[in-house]
Amino acid sequence: MENMKNTFIAWKAILNYGLIAGALFTIVILVSYLIEPLMWIGDLPKEAQEKIGEVPPDVLPMGWIFFLSTVAIFIVFPVLMNKKIFNQQPENASFWNFFLHALLLANFVNLVDLIIVDILIFDTIQPDFMMIEGAEEYIREYVNAGFHFIGFLKGQPWMLSFAAISAGISMAFRRKKVVH
Repeated sequence: MENMKNTFIAWKAILNYGLIAGALFTIVILVSYLIEPLMWIGDLPKEAQEKIGEVPPDVLPMGWIFFLSTVAIFIVFPVLMNKKIFNQQPENASFWNFFLHALLLANFVNLVDLIIVDILIFDTIQPDFMMIEGAEEYIREYVNAGFHFIGFLKGQPWMLSFAAISAGISMAFRRKKVVH
């Protein structure tokens, strides 16, 4: 509990790193839709998945590339942010502070995804490249802001996991620096 007494939040760093990570994440998502929208079939309502049917086997490897890109964004950016923040305030460098900052950053990026990609682009603009052939009517019928907000909430275990991993890596870098 001692570490919690020294808790502070570097909102400016979260905003700055969040905007960059959010923009990069948005680009990764949009590029993945341009290359192969079927990668996102698992995120669609069951009715749309049933309408689409079997996904070709060559889609899975492409999905992994974008999944790993996403994981990299959600782990690397918090580590870089924590390094910058806590190099300036080493007395506050604790797992709790690393975790809290990583979690806030991950949720900022998740919120950017919800507002920009899901609600603005997918729901409002509805570009053709984001529609999956044969399921357009199901997607437009079932996918809405409420559906995306539930997806945002379902992403919380991922955000917690990314924050814990980022905090662990940040601690490892901190220990390495303290030792040398």
